[in-house]
Parts: sequence; C-alpha cells; structure tokens
Amino acid sequence: MDNLSEAWPHAMVLRTNGDVETYPEAIERLEVDEPTGLFKGHTFLEVKQAVVGGYIEYVPLHKGDFRPSGSIGNLIVNEEGLMYSLEPNTLATELLHLIYPHIQPSRILVGDVILEGGGEVFLLLKELKERGVSE
Repeated sequence: MDNLSEAWPHAMVLRTNGDVETYPEAIERLEVDEPTGLFKGHTFLEVKQAVVGGYIEYVPLHKGDFRPSGSIGNLIVNEEGLMYSLEPNTLATELLHLIYPHIQPSRILVGDVILEGGGEVFLLLKELKERGVSE
C-alpha cells in the first residue's frame, strides 16, 4: 500500500478482510499467454468478474459534483453481492461514505472490490488505512 505507483492500471483490490492488493497481485493467479501478454481465455471483463467473484457493477466516485471533470475514480463491485450475502467490505464502504457523506449509513458494500482511480482517491484510501479502518 505504501508504493501507490505500482497500482496498474491505477487500480487496487480492497479485500473484505481489510487487505489491499495491487491489481497485478490480485490477478497473478490467472494464466497469461506469453507472446501476447493477454490472459488465456479471459477478456478484461472476465478478469474483473474473477476478482469480484461475479457480475460487475460500477460505482462512480465524484468529488463535488457529477460532471465528468469531478470524477476521481470507480469502485467495481459484485452486482449480486448483497443477494448472495457476501461479507461486508468495511474499507470500501468507509471510502464510499467519505466521498459521499450524505449516503445513508445502512448502505454497505460487500465482497472484494476493485478501486480504480488516480492519486486523489488513493490518498483518501491511505488516510482511511492510517485511521485503522479495515475490518
């Protein structure tokens, strides 16, 4: 988590146990075709689905307003996570509430979550980790 420049492509995985992995760490178990560097039998959509454990849903993160210029990233969650009673993801939920303080406290994110974005969203994540928000 200290070396944010390793996050490719500006993505990290927030695990339900509070761990944070770079995207490459999360997908290293998938087989890669050496000549092309692409995942064997997997599209980029399928790779994201493998990381979150099902169909994906994007949760856009905006600072200030909802114009494209206000975008600071996305959370990618399991679309059916609540239906399948996946474990709560405290870190991802706290990040969502930090960016959108008006969201009802009962709104939680579940399962492993992919965080895409730039430096600003990763600084917010680092702030939460330093506060001890993880489980």
